[in-house]
Amino acid sequence: MIRSARLAPPSRAAALARLTLAAAVALVLGACQTPPPAEELPEMTFKHLPVLKFNVAAIDIIEEFRSSGQEPNVEQRWPVPPAEAAKRWAADRLQAVGRAGSLTVLVQDGAVIERKLPKSGGLTGLVKIEQTEEYTATVAMTIQVRRQDGSVAASATAMARRLRTTPENLSVTERRRVWYDMAEQLMADFNAEIEPRLKGELGTYLSR
Repeated sequence: MIRSARLAPPSRAAALARLTLAAAVALVLGACQTPPPAEELPEMTFKHLPVLKFNVAAIDIIEEFRSSGQEPNVEQRWPVPPAEAAKRWAADRLQAVGRAGSLTVLVQDGAVIERKLPKSGGLTGLVKIEQTEEYTATVAMTIQVRRQDGSVAASATAMARRLRTTPENLSVTERRRVWYDMAEQLMADFNAEIEPRLKGELGTYLSR
């Protein structure tokens, strides 16, 4: 006769040891996982727009705006901060074709302010996807024509501002895309503001 042997159930201590080991292994494996790389966003350029040629010998682009780097300012988190986009706009669109004088581009504002929006309480707050952040992005620039002695002969100033809210369920990748798109839209608004002023207030210095 063959008798089957019964295995004694594991002790509570042994079971606890197995659970602890499994949790430790899972923690180690989780720590070893590499986070997914950030989405590669396209380079922001303005080379598709016509070049504005000025009868000056040089162009100086100066960023006067200084970010605090602390909330509620969050421009430092953007893939392309507004001040950086403004400098790219100036580099791509403005060209010196003269022999004397200069064009000074002053980037005076490039702030992005984040404001936390209140959420609904109770059951509504649990089941409803709500807008939880509001972003206000601003860009401002003054462009001056300077004589050889450094004095200002003419200037034009423009400012643009964009406001947008975002839902609470955005991923990091989706939020970066929203910020990128917002910077593009902001610069499109700015371009529409500054171009007629350049052609009007600095028109005598533009090369035809």
